[in-house]
Amino acid sequence: MKTFLFTFLAIAIFSATGCEVQSEMAKKSVEKLQPSPTPAIVKQTAEAIDPADVVNADASEQGPTLFANEDGGKKAINCKEYNRVMVNGSRNEITITGVCSQIMVNGHGNQISALAAVEIITYGRDNQVSYSKFVNGNRPVVKDTAGSNAIAKLDGEGAKAPKK
Repeated sequence: MKTFLFTFLAIAIFSATGCEVQSEMAKKSVEKLQPSPTPAIVKQTAEAIDPADVVNADASEQGPTLFANEDGGKKAINCKEYNRVMVNGSRNEITITGVCSQIMVNGHGNQISALAAVEIITYGRDNQVSYSKFVNGNRPVVKDTAGSNAIAKLDGEGAKAPKK
C-alpha cells in the first residue's frame, strides 16, 4: 500500500510539474501569435481638385488600344477616342495627348508625359510618368508594381510633343 501511495504521489507530482512546463511553453508560443496593437488611423484630408485641372471626357465608349513597342525611341500618341495605351519597351520618350482610359508601362527607364488618364499602371522599373489633368474630376488610379517608378501630376498644360 505504501508503494502504491508513493507511486501515486510521484506520478501526481511529475504530472503537475509536466503540465506547468507545458503550459509555460504554450504561453510563450501564444505570445508570439498575439496581434500587434492596431495603429492609430490618421485621416488625411484629400487635396481639393482645382477646376482648371479637370478635363471632361465621354468614358462610355473606348477606342482601340494604342501601342509604343520600341526601345530608345521618341513617339507622340493621341488618345482621341478614350484609348488604352500600352508602352512595351525601355528608354522611350512618349508624349500622350488627349484623355486615355489607361496607360500601362511594361519596360524600364521610360519618360511618359500625358495630358490625362483614368488609370496608370507600371510593371517595370525607373519609369517616369507625369500627367497634368484629372479626368472628369477624379484622380487617376495608380498602380506601381515595382515601387521604383515616379508617377506624379505636373502643373501646367502637360503633354508636349517630344523633340525629334
